[in-house]
Amino acid sequence: MPMPDPGADLHIVTLDYACTFGALPAADPRITFSVPDPVHFTFDFETGSSEPSPGVTEYTWDYTWFVQADVEAAIATALSDISVTVAAMLGLTGADVDAMVTVRRVWTIAPNLQGAGVSSGRIVTTDLMPYP
Repeated sequence: MPMPDPGADLHIVTLDYACTFGALPAADPRITFSVPDPVHFTFDFETGSSEPSPGVTEYTWDYTWFVQADVEAAIATALSDISVTVAAMLGLTGADVDAMVTVRRVWTIAPNLQGAGVSSGRIVTTDLMPYP
């Protein structure tokens, strides 16, 4: 999923890539490997805030430095390197390890103006980054 367009009244606060490795039995049955809790790559886009009126906060953000295709290619490369190393330790192939990797994208979106009488809710949407 490409970076969503939140529209004029919302902005993307963060994008979190949550990477997990499912349980992998080694060639030696006494050894297993898993990373059930996610390893995170988190990108923050908010750059500041101001208070245009009492109790109301207006947020600013910047996405210009973030190129999603480049970031995801770098994450895939890092995970592939890890998979090869783990596979060697377990007597498996890199493809065996890659097949057990899940990368979940967690997008947090919030209103530009937040506070009493304006808005305060955040929206969290999740999808999967293709891997391998």
